[in-house]
Amino acid sequence: MGAGQSSAGVAASTVLATEESLGRLARFVGPTALAFADPFWSELLSFPEALPALRPVDVEEVLRPYCDKLVSNNRNTGHLPSLLLHAAKTLRAVNHNTAELPLKAVNALALATVFVKHYVEHVHVELLQELCHLPPPEGGSGAAPPVVRTFLCAVVELLVKHRPTPATYLLHLTALRLLTVMAATQLTQAMVEEDEDGLGGGHGVHPFLDALLAACESLPTLAAGAGAGGAA
Repeated sequence: MGAGQSSAGVAASTVLATEESLGRLARFVGPTALAFADPFWSELLSFPEALPALRPVDVEEVLRPYCDKLVSNNRNTGHLPSLLLHAAKTLRAVNHNTAELPLKAVNALALATVFVKHYVEHVHVELLQELCHLPPPEGGSGAAPPVVRTFLCAVVELLVKHRPTPATYLLHLTALRLLTVMAATQLTQAMVEEDEDGLGGGHGVHPFLDALLAACESLPTLAAGAGAGGAA
């Protein structure tokens, strides 16, 4: 943590507010939908510095106008679900035996955290619940799990299956901050009713928090651990 904080002398504007970075962010939050397989998604995460090493308040200040535009356009583009799926894919590709910081995975989680935090703080709970039920943007079968659950499974798997190393410590820290932000729906949002089909009229849920619990329950490693704990 100390190492990450010591890098905070780099201004967020020098990393995010470059012409190249701003152009990518503008495409991401814009009204034109990009294919899930577009090379753009890899380019979007190619920041030269680790975003969590910057001051969070500065990063959020730079990205705030882009957060507002994403909320306006995401229903048409599906770009937030696409970002979450690419972040999950990047997480699962991390080499946990490396001595190098997995920069792209760290920045994928950090970028997702900023946009998800904006949704948690400024978007109506019904829209959050709708987001939690979205299927994969392209090529997913009817049985495919919702995007948010797939993303959260990848985050939880990272924390459960892999111990932090000097190289991956910042990745684990960023994952924990993301989960804290998503679980905060119980503090910032009212509960929304949901039935088995997700159409309302049933029990009350907190959108992101319940998606996190569902992700934990779907992982055999966690289920086995819970069973062993209960038996003890």
